[in-house]
Amino acid sequence: MRIVISLLALCASVAHGLQPGQMAGDFRLFDQAGGSHHLHYFTDKKAVVLLVQDLQCKASLKAEKQVSKLASQFGADVQVFAVNSTSTREDITAQSADLPVLVDDVQLVGRTYGLNQAGEALVIDPDTWQVVYRGNAGKSLEAALANLVRGQAVAKPQTRVKGCDITYQPLDGEAVSYAETVAPLLAENCVSCHKPGGIGPWAMTDYNMVRGFSMMIREVLMTQRMPPWHADPTVGHFANDRSMSRDELQTLVSWIEATAEAWDVRLRAAQGKTRCRAWQHPHRFGAHWASRT
Repeated sequence: MRIVISLLALCASVAHGLQPGQMAGDFRLFDQAGGSHHLHYFTDKKAVVLLVQDLQCKASLKAEKQVSKLASQFGADVQVFAVNSTSTREDITAQSADLPVLVDDVQLVGRTYGLNQAGEALVIDPDTWQVVYRGNAGKSLEAALANLVRGQAVAKPQTRVKGCDITYQPLDGEAVSYAETVAPLLAENCVSCHKPGGIGPWAMTDYNMVRGFSMMIREVLMTQRMPPWHADPTVGHFANDRSMSRDELQTLVSWIEATAEAWDVRLRAAQGKTRCRAWQHPHRFGAHWASRT
């Protein structure tokens, strides 16, 4: 089992901007009111809409009003969120919003999903967790939602967007040293449980073990299942806080993604015509891994 998991992680490729037909990885974020939202919990909906928000972008504010009307139109069939990777919760709360806004303050969701254009909308099908539409928030989005609610294929899965660019500070995972940075970070935050005989399901004993489980680590960080700390960071001060800082999370995820990409390239080169599909659900071992010649 350990070998299989390691191979799956090595075959994983990191998505740089989810496109229609690709799987939307799970995540959990707080909204501006402190409510916690877990993407893959919305299995009772026929569609989930994520609108890229930027408080300084007029196109984003216009799109927000359009999506808010669609939320009322489709009612309980559709779950709608704005996602903001550029503002603090305080700034978002201060500006009246027509939609619940997921605060991506660590920017992991924005980077992973490729949310680079304010005013752009993504539609996710909860039956498959695939992105079925990516584009403007106008008539094309309305048509895509109508298709999905009726159980039909989305006729036009991608459209052009006229919005504002969102720029993320580059993170160079290749420059991060496992020995000097990653191992001490894991020792501080994880190894007290993930050690031989510990309560963690596997031990972070060495580089190869961590690398083999790297995409699983990435998933539990995105969903905030690990480290096991679920308190709202904006409410009060907590003793024995086990959460990781923004810099620690960004450093660890950037190293994981750079490592996964590097090993994917090596594996492809070694196997010639054999290709690895992206590991799109890291928590379902083997569900989306295949090779072909």
